[in-house]
Amino acid sequence: MKLLITSVFIVASTSSFCQKKFTTNVGISLGRHIQEDFIYNDRPVPSRISVSLSQYMNISERVSIGLEGLTSGILVLWSVGIQPLDGYDNSTNTTILDNNRFNSSNFAFIGRYKFNPKGDVKPFVSMGAGVVSYYAHPVPPQKVVSSRFSMRPEIGLSIRRFEVSCKFIFGGRTPSFSGFDSFRNTNVTLNSVSSQQFLVTYSYNLFNF
Repeated sequence: MKLLITSVFIVASTSSFCQKKFTTNVGISLGRHIQEDFIYNDRPVPSRISVSLSQYMNISERVSIGLEGLTSGILVLWSVGIQPLDGYDNSTNTTILDNNRFNSSNFAFIGRYKFNPKGDVKPFVSMGAGVVSYYAHPVPPQKVVSSRFSMRPEIGLSIRRFEVSCKFIFGGRTPSFSGFDSFRNTNVTLNSVSSQQFLVTYSYNLFNF
């Protein structure tokens, strides 16, 4: 009898595990970094474009956990605005670098809860925690990086194999730098500022297995 009960338990556990599905999504996002304007020019903080790849494991019909990697850069629709407009302090011969124009990446562990799991339209909420990084090249080829712990709440809709969502990544801070540029023969300063990200994401479910 004990052997039968044990066998039934093992089969049930194995069946439950096999019913779990893995989902792979690829996405593109449009949004903005929310941070201080650069005081040495009147150009606003530029818009951003990002691409992401995520992998989820469905624990149940409603709950899933996963990983997401996201990288973003400046969105430029025309040639104007590609180059940063740095400031210059003549009294100290110092170039103050534009601190609004960095590439960034975000890696997060995510928990997601789906409403209406059996419907074609499934609202969902998720919360992620991970690391957000900002990259700069103040005096090429030198590179500086600032990585901070980040949180990533999200709300969205899953419609068959498509998803649309709004996410907010907060906790980031841009890197700082102080040095000398021998090519331009000036001191160089890059000031660090707090930077958050608001993104509207459109994604597609590539695989279910």
